[in-house]
Amino acid sequence: MHSDKTENGRDPIAVTIREARRLSGLGETTLWKLRKVGRLKEARIDGVDKALILFSSLQELLSPSIQGPPAKRGRGRPRKHPLPPQPAEAAA
Repeated sequence: MHSDKTENGRDPIAVTIREARRLSGLGETTLWKLRKVGRLKEARIDGVDKALILFSSLQELLSPSIQGPPAKRGRGRPRKHPLPPQPAEAAA
């Protein structure tokens, strides 16, 4: 992710949804959903109705994870896998 540093050379503390969209490449609806489920942290300021996303949470969301991406679920109904063959019992 390209970081937009302010004129003092530091990353911003918080960004608007529009700025987060421009920085991340994610759509506005996706960003609102991520904010709603808590994956993006927001900055709340009394008396201000604008949604501000903490820049650090946006960076954390977009940074590659060590564990890798979650496994994708296939389309359609899950397949019924046959049980593994049972070992033949030893003749007594």
